[in-house]
Amino acid sequence: MGQASAAPGAAGRREAAAKLATLTERELDVACLVAQGLPNPEIAQQLFLGEATVKTRRRHGEARRTSASRPSGASVTVASGFKPQG
Repeated sequence: MGQASAAPGAAGRREAAAKLATLTERELDVACLVAQGLPNPEIAQQLFLGEATVKTRRRHGEARRTSASRPSGASVTVASGFKPQG
């Protein structure tokens, strides 16, 4: 019985990791900071990017993760254990 409850979590992590494997390094960095709840201007400052670039990276990353919303897309990043490089 204990294994049945562990399987969905492992499958979810594998699915999240597979989705994140398609992201660029910068998209991952942005997604991690979004997952932390940072606003675009702060993400831009931390990553030394323009705010428009942050919006573009976020939009492209969300499209690749096929996630409709900012929080749920970010949760894929968190679930996989990725952390920003900057």
